[in-house]
Amino acid sequence: MTGPVPPVPGDLSPGGGGGPEHLAIGRALPLVVLAVVLGILMLQVGSRPPTNTSATVPTTTTLPAHHGRSATTTTTTTLPHATVKVQVANGTTAPSAAAYYTARLQTQNWSTLAPEDTTTPYSGTSIVYYAGGQKSSAQVIASFLGVPPSNVQPLTSSAPVSSTSGVDVLVVLGPDLANKTIGQPVGTTTTT
Repeated sequence: MTGPVPPVPGDLSPGGGGGPEHLAIGRALPLVVLAVVLGILMLQVGSRPPTNTSATVPTTTTLPAHHGRSATTTTTTTLPHATVKVQVANGTTAPSAAAYYTARLQTQNWSTLAPEDTTTPYSGTSIVYYAGGQKSSAQVIASFLGVPPSNVQPLTSSAPVSSTSGVDVLVVLGPDLANKTIGQPVGTTTTT
């Protein structure tokens, strides 16, 4: 009497062997592909240059006189962008200009306040005002927006906004920035 023939390993015929080996390969192959894809993604993210999200702020300290001479030292402190409160005010009639530049500054991780319009129309070149201790941050913002260094000024009560309470840096948009085409890179001009 003959019984069923035992399966031969590797036999793919019905009732044949090779089931567990093929099942293991069928499960392992997608895992290997997934591991390769994740590895490639991790290499791409890890090789990106870091975004500068801090500003350097110099601090000057004058020490008491020693033997008739006083000593002045300057130390540099780096402030993360997220700790600097920035407000953008539109001094022109260009619609949504303050909102546009507020969004641009958010991409650099600045802590932005709600955009607003100036209290009076402004037809001059854009200005970046800074509160005490925020000059370096204002200079970084001005450079990013393409505002000349000569237009970075201390913040005073004469700034053309309803309130400067809680504002570290105030950007007042003039026609030079407000009239740029939305989506046009900052620092470029349009010719027609």
